[in-house]
Amino acid sequence: GLGYFLSIPREAVLDIRGEPLRNVASTHIRLYRGQYPPRGWNLIGNPFDEAVSWGSVQFVTNGVRQDLREAIASGVTEGVLFEYVQGAGGAGGYYDFNPDPNAAVMKPRAAYWVHVNEDTRVVIYTSSLGTLAADAGETMEGDGWTLTLSASAGGYQDPRNIVGVMSTASAGYDPQWDVPEPPPIMDVLQMTMARPEWGENAGYYARDIRGPADALQWDLEVRCSLPDTEVEITWPDLNAEVPADVRLVLEDLDTGQKVYMRTSAAYRFRTGPEGGVRHLR
Repeated sequence: GLGYFLSIPREAVLDIRGEPLRNVASTHIRLYRGQYPPRGWNLIGNPFDEAVSWGSVQFVTNGVRQDLREAIASGVTEGVLFEYVQGAGGAGGYYDFNPDPNAAVMKPRAAYWVHVNEDTRVVIYTSSLGTLAADAGETMEGDGWTLTLSASAGGYQDPRNIVGVMSTASAGYDPQWDVPEPPPIMDVLQMTMARPEWGENAGYYARDIRGPADALQWDLEVRCSLPDTEVEITWPDLNAEVPADVRLVLEDLDTGQKVYMRTSAAYRFRTGPEGGVRHLR
């Protein structure tokens, strides 16, 4: 259940030994919940030499086989693949994810974080891109809206943090809607939504969706270790993502400053001499 990232100082040739999975229809990877925090995170890779549709996988949990949508609905997993993306110009990288797990693709020789709520195994099928994925259907079902918030500072970024409202969501943890944040690869810059009150599912989240009758308030933490650096929070697709009758206000809880998001493109603040954490709502 351990995953590793490798950083090398210069170009090198990767010599891969062993037998490739040719003429094999499927294979499985065991995923573990674990005993110690951060629990449930597994680093996996595409076992085949071709791209594979993540929407075509199946989960086998306690002898029960489920497709991706069923595994999400039953709470086995949130089903989201987090991919490491290298920053431009040699800057530090970040994690990104497709909000619709059924539309995600596993690329050859790429690694992904996936989170599970119990021990299970995922069955991955080869030659499935564009076939089984087309029949997988939408995982996210409900009426409402979402908004993507991005953070950037000193060449680093955390581009995808999602809040929103859906008719089928609740104020508590919903595996269909709420997505935890994977273990950070570096602590330079990270935006998260802390949900300490969610018991077994308590932690930091990259997507937090509420129901229409719930308190439409999201508390965010922006951590930046860069000293005396400007941090920028943006919401570039607000007018396209959020209905016109929804009024969104960003409040800096540490300074009291408020920004009406319809008429502002960004909110900026500077870190202290040792970096720090800024609390937003």
